[in-house]
Amino acid sequence: MQNPKVTVLMPAYNAEKYIETAIESILNQTYKDFEFIIVNDCSTDSTLDIIKKYAKKDKRIKIISNKENQKIAQTLNNGLKEAKGKYIARLDADDWSHPERLEKQVNFMEENPRIVLSSGNMEICDGELNKKNISNYPLSDKDIRKVFLQYNPTVSPAMIWRREVSEEIGGFSLNTMSEDYMFFMDMSSKGEVANLKDILIKYRVLDTSVSSTQMRRAHLSTVQIALTGFLKYGYTITFKTRLVMMTRFVTAFLIPPSIWRFFSSRIKR
Repeated sequence: MQNPKVTVLMPAYNAEKYIETAIESILNQTYKDFEFIIVNDCSTDSTLDIIKKYAKKDKRIKIISNKENQKIAQTLNNGLKEAKGKYIARLDADDWSHPERLEKQVNFMEENPRIVLSSGNMEICDGELNKKNISNYPLSDKDIRKVFLQYNPTVSPAMIWRREVSEEIGGFSLNTMSEDYMFFMDMSSKGEVANLKDILIKYRVLDTSVSSTQMRRAHLSTVQIALTGFLKYGYTITFKTRLVMMTRFVTAFLIPPSIWRFFSSRIKR
């Protein structure tokens, strides 16, 4: 497609178990004016073969293959370099988009030109997409900014943003493990952000997906990003924010990732 309204961007690494469901959820969207860029980050299973199978059936799919494993942030940036859409919509290779997701998001962004990035809510699911909980994130720019330094108030795999703005900020940062959180904060410096009340995706929480080292780095990275928000963008660090940052720091070293995943998948935000 020469000038699609939307680029759907999906990073993929060893996702053979779930990627067919993810791909089909995009191909079955009620909104059809999109290109679908899937970036394979040197998968060692059958992920690439599955992507190629779908690409033969649907010309909207474009495959990018990293020559070496480059991790999530660089993989997303590789896809952004090839994107042609006015809007970029993201989905991870183990999640599932509701059929009207893109239609709702494009309409919302078209009706709200001051918003540079938006997301929505999600069904938090197990590995078989059985619902465990539903998120409840703040909706308005004002309410989102109130909690920005306490946690990432968005569903990252359900984000849609204006491509030209993401080019201004240079895409995803390579200097943090929480690249989606930092990206959201960087984008918010260029305009308003928002969340739709609608449930846009089913989000898989896999009990074995994160090691203790990765979980520790994620918590410490969140603290780092909060400090960046304060120092770079002038966010106010309130007493509650300080308490949350201290809790995350302690959690990083004392609480096993299995316990953190258990509670985080059941907390409504």
